[in-house]
Amino acid sequence: MAATPPVTPNAKWTDELHKLFVELCAGEVIKGNKVGTTLNKEGWVAVHTEFVRQKNVPWTMRQFKNHWEAMKPDYQLFKKLKFGESGLGWNENTKTIEASPVWWLHKTQENPKYVKFRDKDLSLYMQYYDTLFGDIVATGQRAKAANTYSAVNLEVGEEFTEVGQSSNYNFGDSSNTYNYIDQSVNAFNPFAKVSYTLEEENEEESAENLFDWQVVCTAATYTLVYYYDTFVHKEPCRTSIRTGSRLIREILEGNDSRCYQDFRMNKVAF
Repeated sequence: MAATPPVTPNAKWTDELHKLFVELCAGEVIKGNKVGTTLNKEGWVAVHTEFVRQKNVPWTMRQFKNHWEAMKPDYQLFKKLKFGESGLGWNENTKTIEASPVWWLHKTQENPKYVKFRDKDLSLYMQYYDTLFGDIVATGQRAKAANTYSAVNLEVGEEFTEVGQSSNYNFGDSSNTYNYIDQSVNAFNPFAKVSYTLEEENEEESAENLFDWQVVCTAATYTLVYYYDTFVHKEPCRTSIRTGSRLIREILEGNDSRCYQDFRMNKVAF
């Protein structure tokens, strides 16, 4: 009769075991043993070997990898809670989020999973999780933006014209040119309002990306307006068909500022 293979016990992740796992994984990431969104083979072997040596648990490599994957959504949820709202308190001594019971009630009704962060020491999230998953979350955000350009609201259509057609934007006089800045920024804004479609969203990074995009648009608009004022919309020089005494008489009978501009003397001197 064939021998029954040993059954691997379920991994029960206590706070102590979880802390050791996170610290070991962070150490391997710092050593460069990470490829893509996970550790490489050398990293996993090192984590497994050291963990088993310290805690003497018969867990498999698959159980370690499953725990790694389970930590990713927790990190996204934590960042959404911690950085998604302004004015949220943070106790540096206890490493806990400070908020009123009413606020916590509202957030746990919004998502019951938030309860795991209430009155909990979150130092691991602050100290290690960004090392483990920060680039993964950032890459996910860029992928979301790249995959959702088709969802951008382009209903500003008539404001943008083909080359050779007249534009609905009228620069008008040079004194009114800078009114175009507000129009341009408002026209650019819809392109920054990307609809994110993945399950979890990092709101802090989304807000930062939106702000950066608006800054770029504003700077580009100022550059275009400066170029237009300097090289396209040139005010004609004020010239006169009169010459000699007629020109002098015209200047003396004209505006005081023109007399001073041309002769560097006020009209009363004449």
